[in-house]
Amino acid sequence: MHDHQGVLLATVTVADEPLSGTEALYPAEVNLTAPDAEGLFRWEVLTPAICVEPTGEDSYAHEHESATTRFNVRAVPEADCRLTVNAIDRETQVAVQGAQVVVHPYRAVTNENGVAELSLPRGHYRLFVSGRDFFPLRLDGELTTDMTIRAELEIDRAPSDAELWV
Repeated sequence: MHDHQGVLLATVTVADEPLSGTEALYPAEVNLTAPDAEGLFRWEVLTPAICVEPTGEDSYAHEHESATTRFNVRAVPEADCRLTVNAIDRETQVAVQGAQVVVHPYRAVTNENGVAELSLPRGHYRLFVSGRDFFPLRLDGELTTDMTIRAELEIDRAPSDAELWV
C-alpha cells in the first residue's frame, strides 16, 4: 500500500483461509496512520501476480494477474462537537427514517426515530437533509458546541394530472 507521494505504507499478506462464508475471498488487515495535513489524498494498493500450484488431488492451480486499486483518504480536523439532527415530516410530525444528513464531507443517515448524529469540528457549516419523497432542506450555521437541530421536511408531491395538463 502506497500513499499519495508513493511512499510505502504497509505490506500485508492475506490470510491462509478464505473469509467465512466464501470460497475464494482471502482477507487481510492493515492499520494505517492518517496524513498529517487536512485534505483529500489518493492512495493505492498493489496486489502482485500469483500462481499457486495444486497441492493434492482435490486441489487446482490458482492464478491471478497483478492489480492496482486506488482509493481516496480524506483527512479532517479532530471532532470536538456533536450535531444531532431530528428529521420530521412537517405535515404529520412523524420521524423520517433513512434521511440523508450531510455536512460535507461528513455524512449520516437517520435511524428509526428520525435521528442522525455527526461528530464535527467547530466551524461554519452548510447542512443538507434529504429523504425519499421530501424536498431537500438546507441550513447554514455555526457550530461552537454540541447542538440539536429539528429538520422539518416537506413532502414533494407529484403533480396531479390537472396540473400537468393546464
